[in-house]
Amino acid sequence: MRLWSTSYDYRLATIVTAAGLVMGTCISPATALQSEYARPVSNRLNVTGRAITMPFPLRIYGREKGEVLVRINADDRLLVSKFSLAPYVKDILDPDSLSALQNTGPDEEYVAIDALRANGFNLWFDPALQELQFDPSADQRPTGEIDLNHNRTVLQGVAVDPAPVSGFLNVSTGFDYVWGSAPISQGIWGPGSTLSSRVDLESVMRLGGVVIENRGLYGQGWQAQSCPGFIVCNYGESAGFQRELSRLIYDIPDAAMRFEAGDLDPLGRSIQRAPDLLGLSLEKSHRKLNPTKNINPTSQTSFRIDRLSTVDVMINSVVLQRLQLAPGNYNVRDLPLTTGANQVDLSIVDDTGHQHVVTSTTFFDTQLLAPGLSEWGVAFGAPSYFLNQERTYAFDLLMGTGFYRYGVTDDLTALGHLQSDAYVSTGGLEALRATPWGLFGLGVAASGGQLGAGAAATFNWSRINRFGWLGDRESMLLSAEYRTPQFHTPGEFVTSQEQVLYSELNYGLRLDASYSVLVGLETTATLSGRLRLSDPDQLILGYGTDEDNRYGTDITLSRPFGTWTSASLTLGYSNESYLTTPIVTGNADPEFRIALRINVRPDTDTSVLAGYDTLNDQASVSAYRNSGQGVGRWDASVNVQTFGREDTGTLTAATTYAGNRGEVSLAHSAGLKGVAFNDFYASAGNQRTSLRVGGAVAFAGQHVAVGPPVRGGAFALVYPHESIADKEVVVGSADMVRGRADGLGPAVVSGIPAYAPGLLAVDVPDLPLGYSLGSAAFDTYAPYHGGYNLEVGSSYSVVAYGRLLNSDGTPLGLQTGTARSSSNPAKVVAVFTNRDGKFAADGIAPGQWVIDMETQDRPTQYLLTVPDGTDGLYRTGELRPAAEAS
Repeated sequence: MRLWSTSYDYRLATIVTAAGLVMGTCISPATALQSEYARPVSNRLNVTGRAITMPFPLRIYGREKGEVLVRINADDRLLVSKFSLAPYVKDILDPDSLSALQNTGPDEEYVAIDALRANGFNLWFDPALQELQFDPSADQRPTGEIDLNHNRTVLQGVAVDPAPVSGFLNVSTGFDYVWGSAPISQGIWGPGSTLSSRVDLESVMRLGGVVIENRGLYGQGWQAQSCPGFIVCNYGESAGFQRELSRLIYDIPDAAMRFEAGDLDPLGRSIQRAPDLLGLSLEKSHRKLNPTKNINPTSQTSFRIDRLSTVDVMINSVVLQRLQLAPGNYNVRDLPLTTGANQVDLSIVDDTGHQHVVTSTTFFDTQLLAPGLSEWGVAFGAPSYFLNQERTYAFDLLMGTGFYRYGVTDDLTALGHLQSDAYVSTGGLEALRATPWGLFGLGVAASGGQLGAGAAATFNWSRINRFGWLGDRESMLLSAEYRTPQFHTPGEFVTSQEQVLYSELNYGLRLDASYSVLVGLETTATLSGRLRLSDPDQLILGYGTDEDNRYGTDITLSRPFGTWTSASLTLGYSNESYLTTPIVTGNADPEFRIALRINVRPDTDTSVLAGYDTLNDQASVSAYRNSGQGVGRWDASVNVQTFGREDTGTLTAATTYAGNRGEVSLAHSAGLKGVAFNDFYASAGNQRTSLRVGGAVAFAGQHVAVGPPVRGGAFALVYPHESIADKEVVVGSADMVRGRADGLGPAVVSGIPAYAPGLLAVDVPDLPLGYSLGSAAFDTYAPYHGGYNLEVGSSYSVVAYGRLLNSDGTPLGLQTGTARSSSNPAKVVAVFTNRDGKFAADGIAPGQWVIDMETQDRPTQYLLTVPDGTDGLYRTGELRPAAEAS
C-alpha cells in the first residue's frame, strides 16, 4: 500500500485541476454577472476547513529529488513529514544538523516549516510552482571529500580469475659469427671456429600462490677479448650449461609482503649495498604488490563555497577537472603532483557569476611515505656474482641485511638499516624532511669488524621546480658524503674461485651540486660541479693517493628549436676522463671541455642523436626508428662512436621484428681502428653478426600455446569457443594488436599488470550474423606471473527476437523482465519490449527458456524454445502467455 501518490499521479491531478479552471473562465460574462458564488473566492491553500495531507515535489539546490508528504492545516499552516524528508537529506546534512532537524518540533512525524526556518533550515514552499525547496547552508553540510586519484581504473569488461596452475618457458636461440681474427676457443666446428651458438632459457611456473623461477643459458664457449693480467674477468662465456638464477616466490598481496627463497633480488637502502644473495628474504613493498596505492603523503587543499558553484581544479596552470558543487566545505585530496613545488589553484564561479580563486603552494616528493605507512625488508644468505656468465657463490661470506622505512608525518620519513657479513657490520639512521625551503636528507652510519671501526655521514638537499631568486622556475640539488678511512660496508669484498680479492675505490669525500633555471627564449641553464677526494689511508689494493682525486664544473645551455629539434651546449673544466685511471695511466690532467648534443625527431617514430665531447675526444651519432605497436611491430637502430684518444671506434646496427608467434632480431657490430675527430684512416677490426629468434611455450589450465616471449607481470591465453572455432580472435585494438588466436592455437598475450587492474579487449571480425559475443573485454587483476585462460564466445550466442502479446492479443508494450534457462536456472538475461511488444533476448542458448515479464498485478510468463543447432539470430514469432499457449 502506498503512503502517497507517485509523481505521475500528482501531475495528472494538477492537469485535471487546471483544465477545470480553464473551463470555468469560458463561461460567458453575462452568465457570470448573473451568477453568485456559493462561497467567496479565496487564495488559501486549504479551503476544506480540515487538515489535509498530500505529496509535493522537493527540490534541493534547484534539482528535483522526489516527493515528500506535507500536511496543510485548516489555517494553511504547512507541516512536513520528517519520515518522507529523511531519505533526501540524510546524505547532504552533517550528523549534528540532521539530528537537529529530526528533533525540531514536538511531533515525531510532522514539523512546521516555520519551526524549521526558525532553527536555521532554509526550507520553504513555493505556491506558484506548488513545490518545496531546500537549500542547506555550507555549515549544515558534511565536509566533502574530492578524490583526484587518476590511477584508479573503472572496470569495463567481465571480471575473470587466473588459472590455478600456469607457466611459460621463454626460449631465445641463435648464432654469432665473428669476422676477422678468430677468438681463442673451440667453436661448434672445431678449434679456431668463428661460429658459435647460444640458447637463453627462462622458465616460470605458478602453483596456486607459489611462483618458481629459473633462468640459464647454454653456449658453445668462446671469448672475443682477453682480460688484463692483474684481475680475474667476470665476463665472457664458458662452454656448456650455466645456471643464472633459481628461486621461489610467495606473495601476500593484502599485507603487501613478498617471501623469496633461492637467488634473491637485491635488497638495500641508503648507504647499504644491495648484493645478490642465495638465501631467504621477506619484504614489505607497496610498490611491488600494490602499485596503485598512493603511499606518498596525500596532498590536501580545503575550501568553502556558500552558493552553487563551478570549480576548476588546476595544478601548475593545467586544468585537471571541472566540478559542479553545492554549498559546503570541501577537501581536495590525492592531487597528482610533480616533485618539488606545485601551485594549486581552485577557480570558483558561483551561480551569480562571481569568481574568486583559492591559491596554495604544495611541496611534494616521492621519497616521502604517508604517515603511518612503512616499508621494510630482511634477507640472509651467501653473496653471489657472475664469473664467465655462471652464477658463483661466496659461502665463506654469509651476509644479513635489513632496513625499515616509516612515515612519521606528512613531512618526515625515517629510515633505519643494519647489514653484516664475516668481515664487517654496519648500521645507520636517516631522516627525510620536507620544508618550504626544499627536501632535506641527513644520514649517519657506523661500521665495525676485523677491518676496524669507521663512520660515514650523508647530506642531501633538493629544491625542485620552485619559484626562485633568479628565474620563474628553478631547481637546486646538493649532496655530500663523507667516510672515514676505516668505514666499510658488507659485501665490499667478494672472494672468487681463484681467491682474488675484489674491492673498489671508496672516496673519502663526495660533493655534487647543480642549479637549473629557465633564462628566457625557452633556454634552460644548468650549472653543476663535482668533487671526489680519495683517502690515502683506505684499504684498496694499495691505491688511494691524491692522484685519484677527481673534480669538474660546467655550465650547460639547452633549448628546443621548433617541434622536432633540441640541442645543448656544455662548457666546463674537468679531469674526469673515464679513459684515464690511476692504475693504468696515473692522474689525468685537468682540461677545458666543450660538448655539443643535438636531438632531431623528424616524426613520432624516428629520432636521431649526435654529439661530440672534447673531454674524451668522443663523437657519436645514433638513429632509431620503430613502426607500429604490438603484433607486427619492428624497430631498427644504428650507432657509431669514435674515441679519438685511442684512435678507435665502434659501429653497431640492429633490427627486431615482433610477430604473433615469436620475434626475431639481427645485429651487427664492428670495431674500427684509425678513427679520430681530426684524422681518419679507418680499418675494420673484429666484427660480429648475431641472429636471435625468441618465443615462448605457455600454458594456463588445460590450454597450451606458442607465442612471443612472455614479459611483464602476467599473461593470458585467449582462444575462441567451439561455436566459432574457425574464426580468428583479435586481442587489443586496431592500433595495437596484442595477439591473434588462429589456426595455430590460442593467442599468447603478455604485459598484463600484476596487482593492478587491467583490461583485455577482444574482437572477432567475421562473426556469424546475430552471433552474441557477450562482453568484448576481460577485466584482470593478476597475481605475480599469473596466467589466464580466456575463452571468447560461448554456447549462449543466440539473439532471440519476436513479439510478446497479452492474453487478449494486444501487444505487451513497454515492459521489462527476464529470461532464464530451464536447464541452467543461474543463467538469466534481461528482456524488454517496445510499444509494439517487440523484444530481443541477447545471450541465450538452444533449449527451453522461461520469460517472466513484470506486469502490473503479477508476472506474466512465456515459454521460448530455441532449436538445437541455432546460432546467431533466431526469430520466435508472436508469443502468448504460457497458460494460454499450453
